[in-house]
Amino acid sequence: MCKHTPEELRESKAITFLSRNKMAGIAVWPDGNIGAAFNDKRSPHRFAIGELMLTALDAGGNKLDCFDGVLRRAYAKFGFVPVARVRFDWNYAPENWKKEFGNPDVIFWRHCGDPVELVAQRINTYPIYSREYITKLPCLENYEAAYQYRDGIQAESLK
Repeated sequence: MCKHTPEELRESKAITFLSRNKMAGIAVWPDGNIGAAFNDKRSPHRFAIGELMLTALDAGGNKLDCFDGVLRRAYAKFGFVPVARVRFDWNYAPENWKKEFGNPDVIFWRHCGDPVELVAQRINTYPIYSREYITKLPCLENYEAAYQYRDGIQAESLK
């Protein structure tokens, strides 16, 4: 939900992936959390994040979170399933967050478990979750509670 410095990524033992032109990247933490995804608006490769998402899944990524919006549709295309949400809290908004961005909920996702080869074949065939669906998800009190809730569901799905 915020930018990470290279030092923070190294210290957290995240595996990072960067495009050749250094205009897109993604990270996978040891617990399978995917984050720090970016694609510079100046990049000639608009869909680099798609390839990076497949790379993150192949590296063991299996969960993530994001603000409700464009990313909701993007992550669903790769087999991610929303499981919980947290209301936007201005006290934890990213440093550069502007009022005009609104106050979208943060959605917590787990991956469906399909192998990356199948995900690559099925991109755009996974369900896209409506705003109405998202509003019916459990709304937890804070980020940490939602993270733990999602991890509990993820652990159950792996049994």
